[in-house]
Amino acid sequence: MTDICTPVPAATSLLIETCKKRKNMLLQIVQFCVHVISDNKADYYTIQQKDGALHMIGSLSKTLMKRNEYKERIEEMLIMCVLPEIQSSHDHMRARAFWVVHQFVETNIKNEQLLAQLTNLMMDTLLNDTCLPVKFEAAIGIQGFVIDQPSVSKYIIPKVNEITLEILNLLRLTENEV
Repeated sequence: MTDICTPVPAATSLLIETCKKRKNMLLQIVQFCVHVISDNKADYYTIQQKDGALHMIGSLSKTLMKRNEYKERIEEMLIMCVLPEIQSSHDHMRARAFWVVHQFVETNIKNEQLLAQLTNLMMDTLLNDTCLPVKFEAAIGIQGFVIDQPSVSKYIIPKVNEITLEILNLLRLTENEV
């Protein structure tokens, strides 16, 4: 009940339930989100819309991963919609993009180049970014990749000492044990 008392969880719950109950809605929502994210404008309004669209895509991750017609296109969506936002000049967009990556971490990423690129971006962000929420989301993403993507260990092992120290620093700064 407490989750529904605030607008974001209530809207997220409505979105997920709508896509579960109305089969034709999922395609329309995904197409709308991809259209919004693909917009190249950099004004405040467009950035806010992109953030919302990424949040919608991430919130629908479990639904998308269950359906074969979407499961096969998740890698393509990550390349088209998420990778550009990871390199955004806006901190909150980078954090949101890493959050979306984490939502799809259970997907079996077959494209080794994409897996390497995402892992390297997360490690680089964790070690070098100055924005704490972005670093936090990158750390959560790395954790998910280590658990669900066994082949990432070859990318992480060379920097495991630096990553461990930075994660301990994040624990100290955020007092969050996630």
